[in-house]
Amino acid sequence: MINRVNPPKPGLWLCHAVCRAGAIPLVATLHSIGKWLDANPSEVVTLIIQNDITGEQTASAFAQAGIERLLYTPSSNPAALTCDPLRGGTGKRLFLLNNFVTTSGGSRLAAGEVNARQFVLDRVHRCQTERHSLINFIAVDYATIGDTLSAVNALNDERLR
Repeated sequence: MINRVNPPKPGLWLCHAVCRAGAIPLVATLHSIGKWLDANPSEVVTLIIQNDITGEQTASAFAQAGIERLLYTPSSNPAALTCDPLRGGTGKRLFLLNNFVTTSGGSRLAAGEVNARQFVLDRVHRCQTERHSLINFIAVDYATIGDTLSAVNALNDERLR
């Protein structure tokens, strides 16, 4: 019934949960974000793109928007996850740690390794030490795999002491 009243629109859209309740076109929005980032080079924008579209569709949307230069694809080897700064420089108040492997659009097997509580704790402690800065956010793929939440809770507890 809903398809007759409010049919799905073709194309790629940005929305949350129920796209039919409101969505904006992905490519046009990415283009606007790219123009804003060009005008504000010390700023960072984080987009969390769910797995409702493929990695190829996502890459294509970034290319169509002319902002593929803003993408960073980390190494596919979890042991190669480093603490090197990639964008925004150092000494900033916001430190987002990307803790995921993007082989072929994401890997559930790799998520099992890098989302493990001890892996997250060890990496966060190492990166905070190397960068002399507290991590504010940890981005993961497949958040229901592993025990990242337990690691985040332990990190928050450390900061309260």
